[in-house]
Amino acid sequence: MAHIILNKIKYYFFLFILIFFSCYNIFSNSFKDLSNAFYKWYIERNPNTFNIIDPYIIYEKNMYGESDYIEQSILDLKRFKLELLQISKKKLNLQDKLKYNSIIRTIDEMLYNNMELKNFYWDVSYYSNISYNHFSNLLFNKDITDEQKSIYISETLELIPKYFNRIKKYINKSTELSLKESNNDINKILHLIDSIHLYVNTDDYTYELIEKKSKK
Repeated sequence: MAHIILNKIKYYFFLFILIFFSCYNIFSNSFKDLSNAFYKWYIERNPNTFNIIDPYIIYEKNMYGESDYIEQSILDLKRFKLELLQISKKKLNLQDKLKYNSIIRTIDEMLYNNMELKNFYWDVSYYSNISYNHFSNLLFNKDITDEQKSIYISETLELIPKYFNRIKKYINKSTELSLKESNNDINKILHLIDSIHLYVNTDDYTYELIEKKSKK
């Protein structure tokens, strides 16, 4: 009888261990998926901070200048926070707990910054600076080939006119200083475009194509 009871105790103990680690893995995997999704979203929303050079992310995916850009960012942040709060931090390992706290702090900070951004979202220099930083990062990037640079430059010159047309509506709302700073950024971009041949080695056809697009 005692032998049977002992076997049952062993059985339920191992069953408990199995369930415990299964639940632990579920929480760990759920947090990992969510943190990876947030990290990807964060990079896309802060491309210049991470020297992202893909023009599609800068000028199309982020939709800078659109009226609902901030609102959409705030909704995304609140959704991430809600999903995080549904994960039990107590059941995460120490490293994931630290990451969890870091993401929560980042989300709270970004929520505050996005609310503050509403106060100067109409500032045209904010947008021109994004474009200038992107073009600089692209042109002086040492981690990609000249061929890839040429492709990105061509795509950038295709997207920039649409980007600046999108922010024209803010010109009348901007201060004189803001307009001056924006004009300065644009002049620097034009200077970089004129100097492309100094930094990118590509074929004549591609140069001609880039030159045509730069005049649009």
